[in-house]
Amino acid sequence: MTGTAAGLRVAEARAADADTGAEVAAAVHAVLGTSLGDVVLAATVGPAGAAITHLRLPHGDGSAAGPGPGMRVDVADEPVLAAAAEQLTAYLAGELREFDLPLAYAGTDFQRRVWDGLRRIPYGSTTTYGDLAATLGLDPRTTARAVGAANGANRIAVVVPCHRVIGADGTLTGFAAGVERKRELLDLEASVTGAATLFGGVTASGRPRPPGSRDGIRAARGTRPRRPVDNRRLF
Repeated sequence: MTGTAAGLRVAEARAADADTGAEVAAAVHAVLGTSLGDVVLAATVGPAGAAITHLRLPHGDGSAAGPGPGMRVDVADEPVLAAAAEQLTAYLAGELREFDLPLAYAGTDFQRRVWDGLRRIPYGSTTTYGDLAATLGLDPRTTARAVGAANGANRIAVVVPCHRVIGADGTLTGFAAGVERKRELLDLEASVTGAATLFGGVTASGRPRPPGSRDGIRAARGTRPRRPVDNRRLF
């Protein structure tokens, strides 16, 4: 597709206010073939700029990622999608550790707080839901489940690295794209950093988890963490 045709294609996706005729933001998406399968990248574009809204991986059962919002375009049609594609490709090649993309979250204030916390987990590190809650200034005993739910609601996989959160006993849990893809992402980061293993290695702040920490003791004893109390009040 030529540059002119590409520009027209994206322009078609943009809407105008019925009363003023002013351009308003609209959604576009593209599909990128990767080593993880076909990834759906989506963005909102408008007069205020463009930002990534979704990065969807194929489902754990092997089925394709859900359809993206708005009109489908070629990756090269919209600069922010092209940037996301370039950075994701570099990340999967082990050549990029930190994404630099404008993001547009769609969620509650609590979810946004958790997603910001996810972005602070260092590359090549893992944390637990309880440790992530503590890093956010929350009581892990009452909020770990809510943090886990917000983690699962993340729509911008990899860029907002929800794959770096694991179970308190070191097991891989809760990843819509499947545990094997989660392991693949963690193994990739471990190979780049030279870490022997990432599971249970550090806290969300990047500090090593002490051998005698509560999570470490649970893992050693094989006990299950205490069930959090009802935390619906957070929302």
